[in-house]
Amino acid sequence: MAVKGYKPTSPGRRFMTTSTFDEVTRDQPEKSL
Repeated sequence: MAVKGYKPTSPGRRFMTTSTFDEVTRDQPEKSL
């Protein structure tokens, strides 16, 4: 998973980062269940 950084539009967002969930998909059902 990649880490997404934000542009500092306010002082609170200056060091704000979140994880992107591009690889977490629901394309196939879980076989182990």
